Amino acid sequence: MGSFNVTPEQLFHSGRELQTVAEDLRVAHRRVEGLRSRDLGSRTIDRALNHFADHWDYGMSRMVTSVEWTAEALRSAGQTYGDAEAAIDSGFRGGGG
Repeated sequence: MGSFNVTPEQLFHSGRELQTVAEDLRVAHRRVEGLRSRDLGSRTIDRALNHFADHWDYGMSRMVTSVEWTAEALRSAGQTYGDAEAAIDSGFRGGGG
């Protein structure tokens, strides 16, 4: 089983970058807002478009929520680990031991 190392700053930065991705997804989601058809000339085409729009709305909403949650988790982990490292470092420098 492999392992990897990251710094608190890298976690926090990754969370900020992922939040930017969430914002881009939200913009893409809004581009088809209100996309519905009642008369494109064929009921089959209308149904297909409406089916796509329903699935797009559901999928993009879930994706944006998941990306935002992950971004917040990364930022929070970075902050928490950074705070813990600072407290440990402060304890060593303060002679606590």
